[in-house]
Amino acid sequence: MTNPDADGWEYVSMDRFLTFPLLVLMEQAYTVKNIVRVTANGLGGVHFDKLKGETETRLLEHMGTVVFDAFHADLSEVTSATRQIARATSVACRPLAEMATARTEL
Repeated sequence: MTNPDADGWEYVSMDRFLTFPLLVLMEQAYTVKNIVRVTANGLGGVHFDKLKGETETRLLEHMGTVVFDAFHADLSEVTSATRQIARATSVACRPLAEMATARTEL
């Protein structure tokens, strides 16, 4: 079960987040996991690794497709989706950050 917080964010399980179809290009849906794997592994964001399957290879080919996003900047659609993933991840980590920085009484 999910519950939106005051900012409208809906918290979901990691599995549901990774399998969420975030981007559709040329009638092909790409999940959060596809996008993370291509940017982290296929483009060398973390390390270079072979992409798994035709879906991720096609996504890599679409990296140059330019869109005009909500921030009024020309970005590839995949870059825009990666930005959305980063924002959602930072919101999900907010409680952890608050716990790490909270003062505790001894």
